[in-house]
Amino acid sequence: MLPGKALAQHDFFYAGEQVAWSYVDSSSRGEISDATLLSNGNILFAHQYGVTLIAPEKKVLWNYDAPAGTEIHTAQPIGR
Repeated sequence: MLPGKALAQHDFFYAGEQVAWSYVDSSSRGEISDATLLSNGNILFAHQYGVTLIAPEKKVLWNYDAPAGTEIHTAQPIGR
């Protein structure tokens, strides 16, 4: 359990130095290239060979695998 309002208390997402929350997906391949904390608390991230949307509880809500022979290095949410 995170202190305060957990991820909801922050208006930004930062990957680096101090760890307040982490997520490991052993089935994803390649480095994480891009990540966005959405206003509803979900996290959208590109991981070289796909894009995944996860809930703060670490449940996978949606996943897209890159077509064979391609890579994905960025993802942006559009609309709600």
